[in-house]
Amino acid sequence: MIFDLMRNGLSLELLINLCVRVFVIFCVLPIHEFAHGFVAYKLGDNTAKLKGRLTMNPLAHVDPLGALMVLLVGFGYAKPVPVNIGRFKRGKRKQYMALTAFAGPMSNIIMATIFTFFYCMVYYKFMHLGDTALYTALFLSVAAQINISLAVFNSFLLFKLAVI
Repeated sequence: MIFDLMRNGLSLELLINLCVRVFVIFCVLPIHEFAHGFVAYKLGDNTAKLKGRLTMNPLAHVDPLGALMVLLVGFGYAKPVPVNIGRFKRGKRKQYMALTAFAGPMSNIIMATIFTFFYCMVYYKFMHLGDTALYTALFLSVAAQINISLAVFNSFLLFKLAVI
């Protein structure tokens, strides 16, 4: 993004892209991290709740360096939700850890599906309305793409951890 700004100057598309990135930092990443904490909590681990991280409040999840990376280069991270595998109930701790880890990417897949649905609605039903619909569709499209990227990246990490 920073290179696009230097190369082409400020454009409306670049401004929308920046808005999507801010949206990702303050909405998408907190939902992703909340999903990890919520599943862990439901499986018996209350560590995230005790540390004040079982919330969708962005201030609990935003990492300043990770947020800056999202803004400047388009990829970054949030503070990981703490999970204590020893607090999971019953005997399936490895399976519960896998479910907890998969909750984040699953939340991204759900959000990507929602954004894609609204993108299709705007694109096919309201595109005749002009620029507002076009830029709304662009926002929704980029938000869906970022969610898919986050889901794929996090799933790849899960696969690598499972193999090791």
